[in-house]
Amino acid sequence: MSKPSDLLSPDTIERLRHLELFSRLRVEGFLSGESRSLMLGTSTDFVSHRPYFPGDEIRHIDWRVFGRSDRLVIKRFEDWRNLSAIIALDVSNSMAFGNGGLTKHQYAVRCAALILYLMHLQRDSFSLYLFNERLRTVVPAGTGRRCLLAAFTALVTSAPADRTSFEVSLAEIEPQAPRRGLLILLSDCMDAPEKIARSLSRFRAGGTDVIVFQVVHPAERDLPYNQVSRFTCLETGSVSNVDPLEIRNAYREQFALHTRELRAELLRRGMDHWELTVDENYEKALGDYLTKRMELLS
Repeated sequence: MSKPSDLLSPDTIERLRHLELFSRLRVEGFLSGESRSLMLGTSTDFVSHRPYFPGDEIRHIDWRVFGRSDRLVIKRFEDWRNLSAIIALDVSNSMAFGNGGLTKHQYAVRCAALILYLMHLQRDSFSLYLFNERLRTVVPAGTGRRCLLAAFTALVTSAPADRTSFEVSLAEIEPQAPRRGLLILLSDCMDAPEKIARSLSRFRAGGTDVIVFQVVHPAERDLPYNQVSRFTCLETGSVSNVDPLEIRNAYREQFALHTRELRAELLRRGMDHWELTVDENYEKALGDYLTKRMELLS
């Protein structure tokens, strides 16, 4: 990819129009949008009654209640506002892993672009943060095509480098997080599950909905090698000579355990986890998740 326009095909853009990304939590926003708000407004979603006070608009009186009980009460409705979201993309060296096809970084970039464009279609406010051992690139929050182009440009010009520090990077992002908004993390999550979940829990404690997309390459999950090989850690540079046939079963168990523990830690704190595998179609993978999410929210 060399241009922002390379990120999404016209067919992909057309299919995106059939998906929606609602926040599971009610949000605060400034524009009329698609997400349920904490504010009370003039939508058709009834919330409750409250007593009438002098000065209230007569058109909000529930005359049916008045006819039954001779009491003046005001109908309260739930408003809908735009969603404010952060997309945080891990650009550490471990994301450079690939095995002839897309690397985890290239796959995650395409996923991030799809999510950003979907939010653009919904008129949601979005920002983009690229991080590794610290915050590297920030595209400030916005809603228009200019903001989308800036985000796409940051994606296509990004490259994996350095090690990952969720604790440092997420602490730098957290002050910018919108209240009652949404944080979407795209990463291979190569760190202790409890540490990742603890770093994200600060967002959740502030009312931010959190989704973690764990990007996994099938070769690093299955270790499909059959000869003694030299493995180099992309983040530390350490080198090990290993016979995959001797360690494969134990390795697969440990990798699966890491994913299970991460999912459990996140779910325990009220956050979502979804595994994205590099060899599966990213449109379908994200579409499956969003379809499931919409079913839960409906």
